[in-house]
Amino acid sequence: MAKKAKKAATNGHGKPGHNRGGSIRLYRKIVEHDHDPDMDEICSVIAKEGLTVSQAAMLSGVGNATIANWQKKKTKRPQHLTMKATLAGMGYSFTIKQIEKIDYSTEMAKAERWHEKRETDRNQQKK
Repeated sequence: MAKKAKKAATNGHGKPGHNRGGSIRLYRKIVEHDHDPDMDEICSVIAKEGLTVSQAAMLSGVGNATIANWQKKKTKRPQHLTMKATLAGMGYSFTIKQIEKIDYSTEMAKAERWHEKRETDRNQQKK
């Protein structure tokens, strides 16, 4: 009897998944984490407000399992809109604030070098 071929991971729409290898995407100005640290902050807000998972889910319209998976760190990359809805249900919001003044001409040069190094590293890994 022939073995069944292992099915490729899909994104729910029949297309290849965006994180098939289980790798974590690296960004130039963000420290690598095994999961989204904003998720931890939201779980802290839930705890600070003295809410249960069920109560936070009820207030936000987000599923119980979603919030429970955040707390158990089963979720790695939650949807931003879902996190935003959870916060809004408790009267909080994400805020955007500048954390440093950037000299764009200097940063562009640094970014180009970073991308070149990343591409070189990728090419070496393929060999």
